Amino acid sequence: MINASTSATATRMRVVPLSPGIETESWSRSRESSLSIDAQSRSRRSRAEESVAAREMLSVSRFAAAEKSGWGKKLPAGHGLGLAFGFSYGGHIAEAVELSVDAKKKITVHKITVAADIGPVINLSSAENQAQGGAIDGLSTAMGLEIGVEQGRIQQTNFGDYPILRMRSAPPVEAHFIQSDFRPSGLGEPCLPPLAAALGNALFAATGERVRTMPFKRAGYTI
Repeated sequence: MINASTSATATRMRVVPLSPGIETESWSRSRESSLSIDAQSRSRRSRAEESVAAREMLSVSRFAAAEKSGWGKKLPAGHGLGLAFGFSYGGHIAEAVELSVDAKKKITVHKITVAADIGPVINLSSAENQAQGGAIDGLSTAMGLEIGVEQGRIQQTNFGDYPILRMRSAPPVEAHFIQSDFRPSGLGEPCLPPLAAALGNALFAATGERVRTMPFKRAGYTI
């Protein structure tokens, strides 16, 4: 489980200043046209600001995940550390997976590290739980979940052939949050997508094999 005393990381994001001349141009025309131009200018400016802010927050979250996961540390043979990041539902998420693989392609995930910028976090314990759940769901999906259809019928009938990750295989998930002034976003969903990429990068680091098809069990891996 997460140690709440080490789960919060604070920083402030740079605010992009207003573009010079935009308001002047807008209000130099008639009131009717100026309102329209002003709205368009704000829209363009907003998109530009959000684009810059998104790049910054992805960089910060990626750095936080790398730092907290011990990126660059020496690992034993058969071990790997993979990092991935993404933007989803308004949340900027970076995740690192540390794992080991044995000769029979059995994976042991030792730790998942999540670094998230979702704007101001009010309920930290709830945010931690959502980060844990999203990461575990992403691991479960990447490793073994798929739905097959034959002659219009779903082939999977129960959890015996739709192997959701069991508690015994669930690794510890450590969550870190960047308290930024970005507008609040979702958290449960954004923590799922980067996990598969981080897992694939960790497998490559450990084995030299690139797995590019999900679920990873198709490549012979188990967990």
